[in-house]
Amino acid sequence: MGNNSINRTDPSGHKYCDGKDSSKGCEGITTNDLRDLLSYQYNWKLTDKWSKKDVEAITKAGEQIQSFVNNLTNGNGLAWMNRYMGGVSFEHGGLPGGYSFLTGNTVHLSDAYGEFSTIVHELGHVWDNNSVAGPVCLGFGGCIGSSISQMRQFTSEHCWAEFCGGGNADLLATRLGGTPSGLRFLNGSGGIPKVYGWKGEYGDRGTAEYFADTFRYMVMNRPDVIPQQSVVVNLMQSFITIEYSTLP
Repeated sequence: MGNNSINRTDPSGHKYCDGKDSSKGCEGITTNDLRDLLSYQYNWKLTDKWSKKDVEAITKAGEQIQSFVNNLTNGNGLAWMNRYMGGVSFEHGGLPGGYSFLTGNTVHLSDAYGEFSTIVHELGHVWDNNSVAGPVCLGFGGCIGSSISQMRQFTSEHCWAEFCGGGNADLLATRLGGTPSGLRFLNGSGGIPKVYGWKGEYGDRGTAEYFADTFRYMVMNRPDVIPQQSVVVNLMQSFITIEYSTLP
C-alpha cells in the first residue's frame, strides 16, 4: 500500500480517506477506506467484521496481482482482474487444521492462515474457475457453463474447475505433459512429470494446487521457487496475455 495512489483517491479525484484530518491531510487509512477501495476497484465484498490487518492483507493481494498483470498487459491489469477475479467474496472460516479454502467465487479465510500469500493462492483458484471456456461436460452428466454467471452456483449439475477441471490448471498440467483427472485439488501430480514437481510441497497435492501455488510465487516475485521456472512461468504468463488480448 504505502504510497500507492489508488489508496488515496476516489473516482472524483478527491482524497479517499475517512481517517483523522490534520494540517497535513488525512493521517490514516481506516479499515472502511480499504473495504470501500476493494469494492470499487475489484468488486470484492468482505462479509462480517475484519481486522485492519486482515483487510490490509487482502488489499495487498489485490494490488500485487494488479501490478504483476500490469507488467504483462501494458498497464491494463485491472481490466483482466475484473474479468477473471471480479466479484469475489471473502468470508471468515476454514477447514480443520486452519486451512483456507475456496467455494466458487467465495474465499473462506482461516484466522490461522489468512496472510497475503494464502490470499493470492486462493485467488489463483478463482482465476482457474473463471477461465473455463466450456461448456465442459462431466462424466456424471453435469456441465460447466461457459459464462461466469452460469458458474456462480455449485450444484450436482455444475462443478467448478478447482474440483472437476476444464480451466487453466488443466491446461497447464496438460502442457507440461500431465493427464489431469479426478478431484483437481486432491489428484496428486495428475501425471505432470517429476521434473516439474514441487518435490513434496503443497503444490503437489493436486493439479489445481499446482496452478494456484505457481500463481502465488509469480505474484510474490519468487520465480526461483517454481520448478523449472523458465517453462512454467512462461506458460502461466502466456495464459494471461492471451486472455487479455480477447477482452472486449
